[in-house]
Amino acid sequence: MLADPRWPGQGLIPPAYHPINRQGVGLMVRVTDVRRALECLRERDWGGQTCRLSLRVTDSFLPANAACIYLGLEEGHLRLDVTGEPQVELCLDVGEFSALLYGAVPLRRLVGYGLAQVSDPAYVDVLDRAFAVRDAPVCLTRF
Repeated sequence: MLADPRWPGQGLIPPAYHPINRQGVGLMVRVTDVRRALECLRERDWGGQTCRLSLRVTDSFLPANAACIYLGLEEGHLRLDVTGEPQVELCLDVGEFSALLYGAVPLRRLVGYGLAQVSDPAYVDVLDRAFAVRDAPVCLTRF
């Protein structure tokens, strides 16, 4: 299919094989149960923030994982399924939600890229601080 599939500038792989590509393997994180992930993170400090929010997570790959959960943050403590009218709604896809929980990207950046929607712009700072991760997880495993 290719006129010359060899990798330019590379020597042979002993005894007489030509390298033809270079690949890498990395980590991707994906929340497969939105409710359970939040339940597991109830004890973390949510930035000392206070608000009631409706969290809407879409998931086109696993539709059963899509969720609409009413959350209450009170001085950084999380409660699920709170009653009362939410003050703000946060909508995003599970990929962005996973990256947000993992600490790979701040909420403010997701909103700026149009990958997350916050119903009231006055709450972007509150939610950005609530979802902020001080130290993102680090993988030290060599593959």
